[in-house]
Amino acid sequence: MRPSTRSAAWRKLSLEERFRSYAKAGDSLEDCWTWGGSHDTKGYGRLSFKGQTHKAHRLAFEFGNGRKPGKLFVCHACDNPGCVNPDHLWLGTPADNMSDRDAKKRTARGGAISNTVKLTEALVLEMRADWAEHGWGKPGRCPEGKLSYTELGQRHGVSDQQARNIILRRSWAHVA
Repeated sequence: MRPSTRSAAWRKLSLEERFRSYAKAGDSLEDCWTWGGSHDTKGYGRLSFKGQTHKAHRLAFEFGNGRKPGKLFVCHACDNPGCVNPDHLWLGTPADNMSDRDAKKRTARGGAISNTVKLTEALVLEMRADWAEHGWGKPGRCPEGKLSYTELGQRHGVSDQQARNIILRRSWAHVA
């Protein structure tokens, strides 16, 4: 049992002792270890110590492997952001992390993101076809019969900025 976070005993604990008081091991070594402390909005555990906030999975890697991850990412083999089992963690570059994400098909695209997304791949293709036929790509006054980003957005129920980003492939770039 860990001391109360306001007690003198709690203040005397090292960072590793505090970390271990929140890490809850699973029934077997293969199970995820759950983080019993606070979490960020993406589900990653965090721990404050001496005015600094530490990511729990990075601490788990450090304490479990005896070395700091440095600038490398600490990636989860289990895809559970709240897991602090050092056996589930591996070091990688940002490119390694994205490759792992893509290989495991964890990339949300379009309507798969949520049910609040207005656009679908079909609608994006329709917008691009509309723009290719009627769009006016130059800033300033739009000639008669040509579409501005504002008009394109209005036609398809999105903002002029979103319409522009779609046409310039700043968003929905994965749609051909």
